[in-house]
Amino acid sequence: MKNIQILILSGLLFLLTSCRKDYYSYETLDYNFTVHYPENYSTKLASEVKVTLKNTITGASEEYRSDSEGRIRIMDITPGIYTVTASKTINPAEAEQLVGIAEEIFCNGNIPTLRITEAATSTIQLTGSIAGGFVIKEFYYTGSKTPAGTNYLYDGFIEIYNNSTALLYADSLVVGNTKTSANSVYGFYPDKNYVYLAQAWMVPGSGQDYPVEPGASIVIAVTALNHKTDPNGNPNSPTDLGKGMADFETYFNPTGTNIRDTDNPDVPNMIHQYYNTTAGFDWNIGINGAGLVLFRDAAVADFPSMTEPNVSGTTRFLQVPVSAVLDAVDCVGNSTITMDKKRLPETVDAGLTYVGVANSGRSVIRKVKSTIGQRAVLMDTNNSSEDFEVNNNPTPRKIK
Repeated sequence: MKNIQILILSGLLFLLTSCRKDYYSYETLDYNFTVHYPENYSTKLASEVKVTLKNTITGASEEYRSDSEGRIRIMDITPGIYTVTASKTINPAEAEQLVGIAEEIFCNGNIPTLRITEAATSTIQLTGSIAGGFVIKEFYYTGSKTPAGTNYLYDGFIEIYNNSTALLYADSLVVGNTKTSANSVYGFYPDKNYVYLAQAWMVPGSGQDYPVEPGASIVIAVTALNHKTDPNGNPNSPTDLGKGMADFETYFNPTGTNIRDTDNPDVPNMIHQYYNTTAGFDWNIGINGAGLVLFRDAAVADFPSMTEPNVSGTTRFLQVPVSAVLDAVDCVGNSTITMDKKRLPETVDAGLTYVGVANSGRSVIRKVKSTIGQRAVLMDTNNSSEDFEVNNNPTPRKIK
């Protein structure tokens, strides 16, 4: 009986010792991170970024903050496999210094799998939410004079600029103009909820056909040709809007019988969304200016049209909600036009701008607020009296 008990006890001891877990010793180590802002920011190293490391085996996590030089030094970290996430909310004041635009920005970054087995330094590259957007950079509407002294109206253009920090797409952007400016009260003013357009044109594309990088632009020509050299142009015109210069043109042939507006086959046509008259043979914005509006809305065809209050006649204008407007500029003939003659409500443009002389070959162009790297940041206070200035030499894609 004692022998059996000894055998049983020996067996239990063997089982217990064979099931014992072996614990191995290991050494902790030091590890560093450097946190970088997106490439188009004015500063490379990102301070005050919250970085979280989570051990994928134990589930333990720790939070750290980058210092003024974008660095994080971690002492005595356990070797293992980690996920790394980083985030920072940038207030408008700091954003203005970093990207030139005073908007709140959210920056994030991550390293999905980081194997830490020895002392080293890893870089966390942040991406940022979009600040800014498309703006009207230049509006040339005045026309020019031919050598014979006649008025030339066809060399106008609109330049739309990506004033943001990210790649944007021009597909389905819509530009439209109000009734031509005059020294008379606009019947719709001061309706603060809508803008009223005489014509509207849409950029073609299915969504991502026309990318526009930050600091780049698209040019929409009234007529896409080199007006300075083409036999159908005007040697006194300031604009070359031929192939390679204009991205789109506004070919106007509402009756199907128009042979006076040249259609350049090498430059895509804008899609006509609305016109309040079939008269004329070109997009006649008006040499004394008009309100120009930029918006994006797939339901343009469903917008109602209205006749102008307190004005006799049946001409109707497209009613566009202010909530759809991305940018606008209210251009008038000269400095004598007072604020009560505005074509656009203060909700989209609090001021007025003008060239001053019709057929002068001049345009209005948005001022440069700052330069971040190679990217010009244009002024955008929603007040064209402050944001724009006269350009004596309208040249698409150039920064004044």
